[in-house]
Amino acid sequence: MSLKLLISFMVSMMLAVSCGSDSNSSSTAANTVISGSGSSNALYQPLLASNAGSPTSIKMKFYGLAVSQNEDCSDAEVVFDISSNPREFDLMTSPTLFAGTLTAGTYKCVIMRVSDNIKFKPDATAAATFPTSCAVGTEYTHDIYRDDNGDGSDDVWNNMDGVIIPANGTRALPVSDIVELAASINTGAAATSYHFDQVIGLSEALVVPGSTTFFADFSNGINESSPNFCVLEQGIFGFK
Repeated sequence: MSLKLLISFMVSMMLAVSCGSDSNSSSTAANTVISGSGSSNALYQPLLASNAGSPTSIKMKFYGLAVSQNEDCSDAEVVFDISSNPREFDLMTSPTLFAGTLTAGTYKCVIMRVSDNIKFKPDATAAATFPTSCAVGTEYTHDIYRDDNGDGSDDVWNNMDGVIIPANGTRALPVSDIVELAASINTGAAATSYHFDQVIGLSEALVVPGSTTFFADFSNGINESSPNFCVLEQGIFGFK
């Protein structure tokens, strides 16, 4: 893909849900909390000198969450499913991404079902650098898994059942596809189950009961693409 975004995002909501349910309540107190952040708390230097500016808003639509005790993400269990009522959240607001009950254990892989469309708003730096493409306060949609990514038929993503996910949309006309993104403590092992563009690093296993914070950092990651598209060119993702 022209944009090697390896995104990893969680379901953002203040809910206590029972394992495998989309209920708004649970008789059991949450034993797992995953928070979200728009910053990695590290100085991020973009690879492309032409990048300028950062998003003030990053919105993703979430469909579900699965976990696996295996580094290769095999035998994953869906623990949260809102595919019938997906929800969109702004990751820059530092939300609670998941608060629910999971079976106690050590999970070496976390899988998110999300839309492949990212909505974002550029800051003043991006607008000043790319005045014909980016405007402050305007929301843009970037399709990360597109039909026109130009990498050939081998650059296809799949779901946890091994079924290929067709890529739709273009940079000019984004189309939302439901994709899966896998975070593992062993990205090489996870890449045997998923395309490497779907895999990100999990800094340490998710131990339940416990908590962790997922970040999506696009600092200095905005650019423009011909003809006059404001795009997210680079970002880093992970847990802290």
